Amino acid sequence: MMRIWKRSCDIMIKAVLFDMDGTIIDSEPLHAKIVQDIIKKEFNIKVTKEEILKYAGIAYKEKLKRILNKRMIEPNLLKLAEIAHQKSLEFSHLLKRIDGSEKTVKKIKENFKIGLVTGSSKKQAKIFLESTDLKKYFKLIITNTDVEKNKPYPDSYLLAIKKLRLVPKECVAIEDSTTGIKAAKSAGMFCIAVKNKYNKNQDFSMADIEVDDIRKITINLIKNLN
Repeated sequence: MMRIWKRSCDIMIKAVLFDMDGTIIDSEPLHAKIVQDIIKKEFNIKVTKEEILKYAGIAYKEKLKRILNKRMIEPNLLKLAEIAHQKSLEFSHLLKRIDGSEKTVKKIKENFKIGLVTGSSKKQAKIFLESTDLKKYFKLIITNTDVEKNKPYPDSYLLAIKKLRLVPKECVAIEDSTTGIKAAKSAGMFCIAVKNKYNKNQDFSMADIEVDDIRKITINLIKNLN
């Protein structure tokens, strides 16, 4: 399944910027399990993975804030987020690549400049990419450590574009969450949304193209955005 909602003319795409969690690395189930375990341990509250996955693409601190505020709890979010962050590093060996993501990244790298733009920390990005053997493909990696405002703000994408010495309309973001799509579109870029079994409740209406498998993102598909 693939939908194309809009196109522009006379634009040459020069770079493709990949999101990490849920887009090329199958990390959302791990993030959800960590948040679930922390809330159970700290507050003896059971939260379903389905509820947590509604906040895919959002940092631990914000995930925890939204889930706990619903239950009228005001915790020490910095402490809980740090616990979650450390656990994600501890269990990074359990991570796997999204099916077809390595082949797609490699193919796109042969035809365009590429970079990674993630809402995760620099340490997470390094360890996650190393654990899944994807780090070798990315020279440009922008994380939440590099910007003041994380996704859904456009700062991380704008910084990547600046480092590539390009303009937004020369760049495409590949994302899997409403948060990431908002960040890319707010930066003035094209955006391809990739659906998966975890993000069915995400709003992809702002994306330029929607696919249900990262392997369907072809060179021609990217070029046809111009």
